[in-house]
Amino acid sequence: MRRLAAITILGLVMSGGCWTVPARAQDAEAFLAGKTNDCPGCKLPGAQLKRRNLAGADLAGANLAGATFHRAVLRGANLSGADLTNANLNKTDLLQANLSRAKMNGAMLFEAEAGRADFTGADLTEAMMGSIRLTGGKLDRANLTEADLGGALNQAPDRRAGSFGWPGEAVPDFRARSCRHTRCAGCDGLNARK
Repeated sequence: MRRLAAITILGLVMSGGCWTVPARAQDAEAFLAGKTNDCPGCKLPGAQLKRRNLAGADLAGANLAGATFHRAVLRGANLSGADLTNANLNKTDLLQANLSRAKMNGAMLFEAEAGRADFTGADLTEAMMGSIRLTGGKLDRANLTEADLGGALNQAPDRRAGSFGWPGEAVPDFRARSCRHTRCAGCDGLNARK
């Protein structure tokens, strides 16, 4: 009886493992073929997704390092925890996208429309964000070390919201909805005012 139970449990464990790995590969293949917009946790480094409509897509935790999203629509997409290191997000529609805890080191976001996007805890080290539109965006605990924000457009009416969270620090003229505890050593393009 114990042997039968052990064989049954082993069979269930092995069959679960067999279905899990191919399912993830099938998800990635379906996503790349345009059959689905969801692929959380998929490994898609270097994916070519230029001009693709991924509105509302679930790509949480996906590896998209070096991917090209130029002019893609990612409006309302979930990219939380995704690896977007060196990804091309130039001129993308990121309105209300969730990019919390995303790894975006060296990512390019020139002229991206990121109004009301959530970058909480995102690592934007050395990101190139010239002329990005961040009206109402959230940058709490984001790392903007050496990021280029030259010409960033952020026209929130509340000028007090640009605090980077350190007492005695000059307040930059950068008005995201929320920037609490944001690290910004050596950022380019932030016009500090006292």
